[in-house]
Amino acid sequence: MAKLKKGTFNAIVRAIKKKDGRYFLHLELIDPNVRIKIDIHDYICENLGSSNLSDDNIKRILYGFPNTIEVTNMYGFWEIRNESSILSQAISKIAY
Repeated sequence: MAKLKKGTFNAIVRAIKKKDGRYFLHLELIDPNVRIKIDIHDYICENLGSSNLSDDNIKRILYGFPNTIEVTNMYGFWEIRNESSILSQAISKIAY
């Protein structure tokens, strides 16, 4: 795969998966068509106070995301633009 240029890209939210004990947001960039993962584990743990979510809660968080989000790779790693706002809205969908 060719190295992507630095910049801002639109991405489709595909899944949240846990790997090696950490939660990752799986995204598909719209143009170019590339799949990426962004580690959101620390944010989830800080805001929910838990690192162990049920499958139902993961689905609720996923459904709380907009269909597309903007991501950047300006500093050599992927970031969600307006991360705190987007993640907090998604996490607020979990009702205890």
